[in-house]
Amino acid sequence: MRQFRHFALFIAGLIGCLPLHAQSPAVYGWSSFGVLPFRGYDFIIFKAPTRYVMYFTQLAADGSEGPTNAPGRAFSADLKTWTQDPNDVCGTSGDLCSVSVRRAGALTLPDGRIRMFLFGGAGLLSAISSDGVVWTSESGTRFANDSSSIYEHKGPRWASFVPLSDGSVRMYFSGGLVPGSAGTPTWYNGIFDNGVILSAVSKDNGLTWVREPGVRINPIVQGPVTNLTINGVNQNQFACGDVTAVSVTENGKGLFRIYCPGGDTTVSYVSKDGLSFALESKVPADQGDAKAFVMPDGRIWLITNGPGAIDDMIVWGPQSLFLKNVQFTGGPKPFGSATIGVTGSATGPVTFETVDGEAGGCGNLVCPFHPEYYTFSPSSGTAPFSSVVSYSGPAGYFPTNLVIHAKSAGATAAGAIFCMGAVLGRSDTDVFCKSPVPELPMNKMEFAFSGAVPGGLAPVTQTSNILSLGGHGYPFTVASSVPWATVSPASGTAPASLAVKVDPTGLTPGTYSGIITITAEGTIEQFAVNATVSTGAVITAVLNAASAGSSIAPNSFATIYGTSFTASGLSWTPTTVLPSNLGGVSVTINGKTAYLSYAGPGQVNVLTPTDTISGNVTVQVTTASGTVTSTATLSPVAPSWFTYSLGGPTWIAALIVNPANAGSAIYVAPTGSLGAQTSRSAQAGDFLALYANGLGATTPAAPEGVVLTTAYPVDDLSRIKVTIAGRDVPVLYAGLVGAGLYQINIQVPAGLDRGELPVEMYVSGQPTQGAVTLNFQ
Repeated sequence: MRQFRHFALFIAGLIGCLPLHAQSPAVYGWSSFGVLPFRGYDFIIFKAPTRYVMYFTQLAADGSEGPTNAPGRAFSADLKTWTQDPNDVCGTSGDLCSVSVRRAGALTLPDGRIRMFLFGGAGLLSAISSDGVVWTSESGTRFANDSSSIYEHKGPRWASFVPLSDGSVRMYFSGGLVPGSAGTPTWYNGIFDNGVILSAVSKDNGLTWVREPGVRINPIVQGPVTNLTINGVNQNQFACGDVTAVSVTENGKGLFRIYCPGGDTTVSYVSKDGLSFALESKVPADQGDAKAFVMPDGRIWLITNGPGAIDDMIVWGPQSLFLKNVQFTGGPKPFGSATIGVTGSATGPVTFETVDGEAGGCGNLVCPFHPEYYTFSPSSGTAPFSSVVSYSGPAGYFPTNLVIHAKSAGATAAGAIFCMGAVLGRSDTDVFCKSPVPELPMNKMEFAFSGAVPGGLAPVTQTSNILSLGGHGYPFTVASSVPWATVSPASGTAPASLAVKVDPTGLTPGTYSGIITITAEGTIEQFAVNATVSTGAVITAVLNAASAGSSIAPNSFATIYGTSFTASGLSWTPTTVLPSNLGGVSVTINGKTAYLSYAGPGQVNVLTPTDTISGNVTVQVTTASGTVTSTATLSPVAPSWFTYSLGGPTWIAALIVNPANAGSAIYVAPTGSLGAQTSRSAQAGDFLALYANGLGATTPAAPEGVVLTTAYPVDDLSRIKVTIAGRDVPVLYAGLVGAGLYQINIQVPAGLDRGELPVEMYVSGQPTQGAVTLNFQ
């Protein structure tokens, strides 16, 4: 929210009485066992009496996946070294393939036998084995589809099993939401075919099951969510289509974890009771077919696969060497360079290798991984140190994700750079992979103008960046089908940024459409450009005021963009009551009055009213020239940091506070970077007050429409999680300290790296915007 210039300092009494010390836990991280010597997907892993056994589906000779691909099998004594079975799996497995070649999951029984669950027409079937190789079919259906459930749109799918303390076993399985049900957005169109995780319990080792009420994971609610516009439909690109669950003990506490494939990687969810899960973190791995197994020493072994099926086996547990602070630092899109930090200790020097790459946006094309296309500077060092990884290959190859190993004589730490090729919510790797199917760099771009006829405001041109073409050295041309929309440059050599300009001069009120065509290396891509010309105000977008995200929350700030709201800008100056009208502009959201903090010609900032509804709501703006409406997505929480930029990093609005003197505060920024305003970098032991938007309900509920004179804590502090460079930081306080202004208090832990470190917050599993940092020393 660009007009939000100040943030309140209501911190007295919120920190001084809180406990300041906690026992130091073991430090956990991801290490690597290396890459599988064979290629496949749809993994099943279990412990047989004498060895570990893996079933998977083999890739075809051309590297593609398909329903007729043959199953494969491999064996390991230690989960580290795997040998593929050279025999025909179906010819040596007894009844396994005659029941179904599609495997859902495997459960090791108390007597050492294994029950394999397989997809059937009416649910899950089963076969049983004493050695994990030869299988005997079991009659009947183990788990039948519930056609009446809105959460089993496609019936039980992938399954994972966790033993419980009472001797029973819980099955986590993936279902799919019925379109338009259970609070799903109106734009839902089937992307959640395998999109939710449910559970059931068995007391007879998996023969019969009783469903547990509720939903364990719904990505719409718990995230992460990436909304894209594809073929004119807004789609959620995160679907928890696979599931693998483990029960572990960390630092003396029992935890349940579920791993699911995300939009660009695998993510983890954590729970204390196995029923209520919250989004935890991303995993340095690809996004397909995640399978986890608890090792005898308590660590978690995890394997995933992406397009091309180069599979990295990684391990989660206590360790001494860490690869962290992997940050994209810009450069030619889709990937320039990134800084990685190596921390902890190691035996001897640490070197790097790139072991995995996923070429998103290439359809079914196989884009082979080329480790020689990446360089590190420096290429080795003694921990702790930093290195910059850069792409140095030709224009014909750009993966979206890059998995990196930091190797020493005693350990191999794993990390990842996610979404390197993301441009405007998509990857433009189809150009580099020579995809024969045209793909839209952006489905459409909307422009709105007002005042094109006498009596209105003077029309002006509008310019927007539409795409940053990545790669190096390939030529492109651009053309517009209509004279009122132009694109510059019209031709050139990548990398280059393209901009579209729409000039409404001479256009009468109405709706206009055109096509922008981009041609590059034999690939033709098109997108629609639409312009609406009217005589009154127009709404073009309703966004989260802090993050510019598509979701807004009750009792938080939102920004309404458009044209012709007012002739000049006005800001609120409330003393007791918040204004519901500024300069003749008023706003309602879902029929309830919003409070205006700013009203200008092209932007209105509002404090949203309290509401309990979720989903699409109507936003109505009334001006001197009439009333216009639009829609917005209202969520119980829409967490986002208030930020500012000074020509470099985007910093969170944050203060260093002194618990002994609540009136003393210093901005968190390098010394001297804010001119006359006192500032310095955050240090270990500092108490920080971070300012945010959209954290949800408080207890007691804050009064509406008035200037707040006291603080209102959030209703459940445990639903607020903060991380610095991926490291959990205890939250001391979170709540409203001003109208729509949330404050989060933390203490900076010891052992952080210096410089710009990413700070993230998760509220009820929902993450804040990415690429936001604070400066530490």
